[in-house]
Amino acid sequence: MKKKQVLLCAGVALTAGMWGQSQIDSLGVPSYDLKTVTVHDVNTATNNDPYAVSNLTSREISKINVGQDLPFLLRFTPSLTVTSDAGNGVGYTGLWIRGSDPSRVNVTINGVPLNDPESQQVFWVNTPDLASSTNRIQIQRGIGTSVNGTGSFGGSIHIDTDQNFTKNFARVSYGVGSFGTSKVTAETGFRVSKRFKWNGRTSVINSNGYIDRARTNLNAYFLKGEWNLLPETVDGSLVQRSLTAYVFGGKENTYQAWYGTPYEKVYGNAADVQAYLDRNGITGADATNLLNSGRTYNYYLYPNEIDNYKQHHAQLHFESKSKLSSFTRTTRVTGHFTHGEGYFEQFKQGMSLAAVGLPSVVNGSDTISDMNAVVQRWLNNNFIGIIASQSLDFSKGNITYGFAANHYHGKSYGRVVALGEPLLFFINHEYYRGVANKNDVNAFVKSQVIIRKHWLLNADLQGRVVNYATSGIDNDLSSYNVQKNLNFFNPKVGIRYNNEWNGYGFSLYTSVAHAGHEPNRNDYIDGGLVEPKPEYMTDFEGGLSFWKPNKFNFHTNVYYMNYTNQLVLTGALNDVGAPLRTNVSQSFRRGIENEIQWHVTSRLDLAGNITFSESMIKDFTEHVFNYDTYTDVAVARGNTPISFSPNRIAAAHAEVQVTNPLREGGLHLSVFANEKYVSSQHLDNTGNNETTIPSYATTDMGVNIHFSTKENESNRMNILFLVNNVFNRMYTSNGYAYSYIWGQTVTERFYYPQAGRNYMVTLSVKI
Repeated sequence: MKKKQVLLCAGVALTAGMWGQSQIDSLGVPSYDLKTVTVHDVNTATNNDPYAVSNLTSREISKINVGQDLPFLLRFTPSLTVTSDAGNGVGYTGLWIRGSDPSRVNVTINGVPLNDPESQQVFWVNTPDLASSTNRIQIQRGIGTSVNGTGSFGGSIHIDTDQNFTKNFARVSYGVGSFGTSKVTAETGFRVSKRFKWNGRTSVINSNGYIDRARTNLNAYFLKGEWNLLPETVDGSLVQRSLTAYVFGGKENTYQAWYGTPYEKVYGNAADVQAYLDRNGITGADATNLLNSGRTYNYYLYPNEIDNYKQHHAQLHFESKSKLSSFTRTTRVTGHFTHGEGYFEQFKQGMSLAAVGLPSVVNGSDTISDMNAVVQRWLNNNFIGIIASQSLDFSKGNITYGFAANHYHGKSYGRVVALGEPLLFFINHEYYRGVANKNDVNAFVKSQVIIRKHWLLNADLQGRVVNYATSGIDNDLSSYNVQKNLNFFNPKVGIRYNNEWNGYGFSLYTSVAHAGHEPNRNDYIDGGLVEPKPEYMTDFEGGLSFWKPNKFNFHTNVYYMNYTNQLVLTGALNDVGAPLRTNVSQSFRRGIENEIQWHVTSRLDLAGNITFSESMIKDFTEHVFNYDTYTDVAVARGNTPISFSPNRIAAAHAEVQVTNPLREGGLHLSVFANEKYVSSQHLDNTGNNETTIPSYATTDMGVNIHFSTKENESNRMNILFLVNNVFNRMYTSNGYAYSYIWGQTVTERFYYPQAGRNYMVTLSVKI
């Protein structure tokens, strides 16, 4: 069966994401006519940029948008892998690009950074159902174009929520599925006048999760208002201006499921499970929980072991465009503000009172120093900034320049809220607090210039200054004080050749880019005595595209990403489930990404992608703690694979239009299938073949029924029936591992099992 899975991905998916067009927006011809060169905004790449890019439209996203987080909607694009704590794509999810962890993937919404400035990650659970308000998504692999926020070290994702509509509408969508999953979305849009329109959305998503007790309750809202100002004539040129405001956010209540399932429970037998319990001293209810659970085991038993967080975003965009005699000038200014606040609650059995700064309790002749406790760990943060740019478009090219200045202020603190056995009394004792401030300022200039017929030169220069300061008392009552000023210079240069021959088009490009990236908060706080260093990467890219309009397109991209002091995942987690990282002096990632789209007939479309890659550390040294001697033991491992970096990633897509796709109005029926394959990957950097995530392949199938009237195509009803993992394959998509010496070397491994066969059916009505 496994051999057939690989052949399916390598054969049908000869090589482009399910919809990822790699700089080819459709099956038409890219803009090889270099007389029309435009830059649509600061972050997104055009067809003339020398980077590996995939674009998804709202129509393509809606095909599988049944309530899963955005990473799961992107999982069929090239070199991208995903995981879900709850196992079904609802709740806490994450994505990797080219093996680079989520903290290296820069995400923007309408050009505004979404990554948390301290952890550098995106917590998609804080913006539920964002896909329902998305017009387009662009994924850039590698360093890509200059971006705002934390640097792009594996890729970047640019989300555009600027949906356009010409008629007033209302849409209601309701979906139900496996594991008690449900999704309700209501959206409306009005053109109040020729110059003002607005649209809004509200969503509620609930799920019990595949993993035991991994329930999720999500609420989200989105509101946009757009005002096109009256055109003015200034200095003989017509000036058009617009003002657009966005307010969106959400609240999540998610049961913790980040601990994972021990290797022995997923892949071992009863004796293995008992050995795990014995060496870790696990008894009582915890042992019973593990013994009586299946692969859906969840370590947490406390009923309120939840993450409770809300996040709100506000953006105000101003744009002015004027056409002068020899060029067109576009000016953009954006102000943004994000507020997040919430906590996660944990039950601590037999917690040391001294560990949270409380005195022992004297009860007669007894002195109680350990008690059961409930603690809450809080975050309260604000992120504010301004982004400005100006583009000048000439007949022979363009130049864009701008800057961004962002400030982050965050507070983290912990409270003991209850003590006793059972919990006899409630208190409000704060036992740690920390404060962080981060200033991030960057300025850039980039240009596209036609140097001769069919040849285009790209240059992009960015300077970035980061000031990060955090101090306080951590969860373990240790003090910390970090003061860092870091400067980065990120140059990029590339060249592209576009042409056509005998009805076919082809394009060649090559580029080289260099970028620096700062450590995150956990690198500083959890790094021990070794202070983390900034990491640097030089990215070499080269690509070839070949296409026939409205028939097929093929793209291949080769890359070599060379790192200095790369912060790689060690495989272990800290006490809140965040992955730990360490610098390695020299490392690289290299590979080839192949993509194809084939419009076989008016009723049949095929697409696919496959990536072959290698990710290696040069002369890796593992550090293992010896509990027998309480010393650190260094183990030279030589050249080893980088953790969480599969050598092969593939996807395939086939869609059949059962009814006549050219018919106006009436009933339209289509069926589709998606396949995803990910080869084995290491949980740590030792190269040990026992600490791996086995390869896996999954198949999803769906039916899309669409009905509209011939008189008014905008009035429509849609039914989407989607079955994920049709063949019920039992697989794990992520995990962690750590080693120690206690008489002998012991390696503990934990995995995140993903759901078997599951379904979702959604009914959507728009008028």
